[in-house]
Amino acid sequence: MIKVLGVRFNIFKVLLFVVLLGICEIAQANKKIELCIENNDYKPYLQAGPNGQDNVEGILIDIVVKSAQQADLQVKFVRFPWLRCQSLVKSGELQGLLLMIKTPERQTEFAFPDDPQYMYQNEYPIIVKKNGPFDTVETNTPSIFYQDNSLNINTYRTRVVSGLSAPFGYVAYQFLQQQNLLSPVNADLKTAAKLIENGRLDGYVIARSFADAFVKQPDVSEKLSVTSGFVLKSNVYAPFNLDYYQKNKTIVSAFWQALHENRPHKELSYLVKNQNDK
Repeated sequence: MIKVLGVRFNIFKVLLFVVLLGICEIAQANKKIELCIENNDYKPYLQAGPNGQDNVEGILIDIVVKSAQQADLQVKFVRFPWLRCQSLVKSGELQGLLLMIKTPERQTEFAFPDDPQYMYQNEYPIIVKKNGPFDTVETNTPSIFYQDNSLNINTYRTRVVSGLSAPFGYVAYQFLQQQNLLSPVNADLKTAAKLIENGRLDGYVIARSFADAFVKQPDVSEKLSVTSGFVLKSNVYAPFNLDYYQKNKTIVSAFWQALHENRPHKELSYLVKNQNDK
C-alpha cells in the first residue's frame, strides 16, 4: 500500500489501471485505418471531393464509410497511382486498398476475405468507337465475342487494327499483354477515349460500371460505345496488409462482412441504374 495526500492506494491496482488504460488506447489506435484508392476519377463511383485529392466521394465511398462505421473503424482515404497504392499497402505504410481482383500472386502479397465476402462482381468490356468496326451492336458486324459474351480471342486477332489497352497495373492490362493483344499505347481512360475516336486504338478495357458511366457523358455518348461482351469477369475485393490483418483479424473480418452486406446488388453497375430509375 502507498499513501498520497492521506489516501491509501494499492500499488498493484494502480499499475493494473495504467496497463488497462494503455491497452484501451492501443485498441483505439488500431481502429483508425487508411485505405488507398487509385487517383483517377470514375464518376459517380469514385471522384475527388471539393477539398483536395484525398477528399474523395462517390457511391462506393458511401458504402465503405457505412461499412467501416458498422465495424467500429475510423477510415481515411488517400489517393495515389494504382501501383503506388499496392506498394504502400504491401510495405505497411497504409492498411488497405480499393478495389482489387484476387489472383494467386496477389494472395501472397495481400490479405483477402473468403470468396463470399467480395464487394461486388464486375465485367470488363471494351470501350470502342461508335459505329466503328468493333461496335457490333450499332453496325451488325460479326461479333468478336462468343455466345456467352466472353471475348473470342482468335476472332479478334483476325480483325485487330491498333490493339487494345487498359489501365496500367490492372489484371486486364496483364491479360492483354499475355495474349499479345496489348497496344503499345499506355493511356488513362480520357486519353484512350481520344485515341479510340481517332482510330489509333481499337478499344479500352475497364470495369463495366466505370465504362458505362463514362460513355453516358453528353460529350462522349455520341462518339463511343461499350460492348455487351467482356474480356474478363471477376469479383472485386478490399484487401489489407498481411501483417495488419494478422493482428486485427476480428475487426477487418467485420469490415469485409459489412462491405458485402451493404452492397444493394452483386453488380456495381446496378447502383447507377437503380439511382437513375428513382
